[in-house]
Amino acid sequence: MRTFRRHKLSESSRGSAQLGVMGVPVMVWASFDNIERAVLVAGSIASAGVCLWIGGLLGVPQEPHFNGSLLAGGEAVPGLIVAALSIAASIIIGVVVGCLLEVEAGLLTCCMGLATLGVRCGPIRPVLQYSHGASVLVTLAIEDALLAAMLVGGWFALRRIARRMQPAQRLQQSAPNEQTDATLQQKIMTIGVQVVGMALCEQIFIQTDYQAQAMAGVMISGFAGSLVAYMYRPLSEGIWYWTGPAVLGVIGYLLAYFFCDGVAIGDLHGWAGPLARETPLIYISMGTAGALLGYWCSRRWAQPESDEDEVAAAVNS
Repeated sequence: MRTFRRHKLSESSRGSAQLGVMGVPVMVWASFDNIERAVLVAGSIASAGVCLWIGGLLGVPQEPHFNGSLLAGGEAVPGLIVAALSIAASIIIGVVVGCLLEVEAGLLTCCMGLATLGVRCGPIRPVLQYSHGASVLVTLAIEDALLAAMLVGGWFALRRIARRMQPAQRLQQSAPNEQTDATLQQKIMTIGVQVVGMALCEQIFIQTDYQAQAMAGVMISGFAGSLVAYMYRPLSEGIWYWTGPAVLGVIGYLLAYFFCDGVAIGDLHGWAGPLARETPLIYISMGTAGALLGYWCSRRWAQPESDEDEVAAAVNS
């Protein structure tokens, strides 16, 4: 993960592609070697433990599993402080992970820590039920944007620290199929494709606000969105993929404000409902983690095809 390496999928993992959706987890797991798996799992567990400890220490939320929003849950300042401290602590752990693997691997462990904090806070339904109207959706959009800003700031700090400790990471190799001279407009379009792909998947996977379904649905949708965006325009910079879930979160809450009803009973109805049945913490954590995994796997799955093309070109020449 530190640089783009030529990973070959085994015959068994290639064969799992024939299993359809059920074969995807196997292929994702096969895309990483044993050291990478161990480091990612250990870093994620450490980050999760730290975030849970900080949340419990400061008593956020006051009623676990019934205050899914940090801003709309009645304890905005302590909630944001806990989020900032959790991201900062996770970034410290991420520095170690980033030095061993790649900078954005540290970001993944940070997302896993935020996910546990999201589980502790709870689902979206109590937030809607105890609100004073549809304006709570605007508050959720603001919270999503604030959490995204914290995460991006943490990523910049992580990248700066990790690169100082590991100078070799300053150069990241691009895959043969990746565009290295993309304009800013093309990069923004890539985020747009990621957002649209993720939104379409959420329409399928998030039919209720049940927290387990929301978490799994957001992660799967983020993963699929990155696959589609990478097919549209393969870039070597992951930030143009993993910021998509945060953008969709803001858009989803605002669309639900204008086009959904059912806030009073905590059950959003309307075509925009699936985009707002997740808490901002879930969007920022599970969505970003899924987008990162989709980006990494896209790069690695594309490599065998590039190798085969090189071999074919050599034979033809």
